[in-house]
Amino acid sequence: MIDLAQGAVVDQRQIYVKPEWSSGLTDFCVQLTGITWEQLQNAPSLLEALAEFDAYIHENFSQKGKTFCILTDGEWDLKVCLLQEAKKKCIELAPYFFHYFDLKNEFLQTRGGHPAWHTGHKPSLRQMIDALGLQFTGRSHCGLDDCANIANVVMRLLAEGHCFESPEEIPQDYDPSLDPTYRDFNKSPSLFYRLPEGSQQETNVVVLRGKLFISSPSSNNNTNNTNLYLLCRTALDNHGGADRRVLWGTV
Repeated sequence: MIDLAQGAVVDQRQIYVKPEWSSGLTDFCVQLTGITWEQLQNAPSLLEALAEFDAYIHENFSQKGKTFCILTDGEWDLKVCLLQEAKKKCIELAPYFFHYFDLKNEFLQTRGGHPAWHTGHKPSLRQMIDALGLQFTGRSHCGLDDCANIANVVMRLLAEGHCFESPEEIPQDYDPSLDPTYRDFNKSPSLFYRLPEGSQQETNVVVLRGKLFISSPSSNNNTNNTNLYLLCRTALDNHGGADRRVLWGTV
């Protein structure tokens, strides 16, 4: 938590969330984040973790009449990951989750003319750190360490006179699959669902969008044109090849 009046980090918290639909973590996840399955055994569910966060907000802001806004490094974690996971689990999010500052966009307001950003790709956290002459601390993709580095970028931008004044707004009915401008990590197609992992192999979830003509016996073989979303799991075999299988579809 950054206190803008003090220009300093005044508190930090970390809440692990135990997956409800998985029986373990992939090697890729463990290597990327440093989180182990053992660390999650007594962790709260997503619903419980959100209740803990809501209580923190109430105690530190609502009761004291203070204002705040969430800030993220990019749109994925909040706009896609959390919102879509909450929808899948029928969890109603507090209104403050629909307004946030995207640090990448704020950074580009001050460094948009740099040749490195003319490609249309947004900078990574490490690139922002380097561009500002800061030192990256801790482990990349560790939530608490990433937040510390994000805070350092924010405080440097504030020291340079940047004003965080126009937060991003997420429509209540936002669906990334219907957003033609959305790109997850600047790649296409978008990844907006997570499926339970079924193996220890590195697994990619790919969302394919298209149209499907459906013929149903119950409808006297009438054909309906409807949207189709297919979730495919691509697992790398021992020879580096890809074994892609359609796991689930909905219309």
